[in-house]
Amino acid sequence: IQAKFFSFTMDSIQKLFFGNEVDTMADGKTDPYATAFDNAHRYMLKCVLKTVILQVLTVTLLPWPFGTLQVGGNAANGLIMATYLHFDQDYQGFKKNVAYLHKLTEEYIRKIRKDPSMETRKDMIANFLNS
Repeated sequence: IQAKFFSFTMDSIQKLFFGNEVDTMADGKTDPYATAFDNAHRYMLKCVLKTVILQVLTVTLLPWPFGTLQVGGNAANGLIMATYLHFDQDYQGFKKNVAYLHKLTEEYIRKIRKDPSMETRKDMIANFLNS
């Protein structure tokens, strides 16, 4: 049932944001955008759960540039965390999927901009571009 909820959510996002009718719930096909989103989320969770102790240690015990620099609510990874993430397969998988999502989103936006009926479209991207 979780797969059906995910399909419904991603079908809705595609329709509302980009005006795309993917309908993965009806035909059982996979959508590349949904797959990349799911993979990015999975890799991010695995990476965070694996590195939480290292993150805490680099924030509390190591000075910058080795440890994490906390400024307000923002954090900049120090050398130890950056090196770890550079070689971590889950982090690399996360970055790869996020890059693919950016690429697909840019393609969708280019397609919407070229659409002659953009003025009458009701999706969120077209509404934003028309404002």
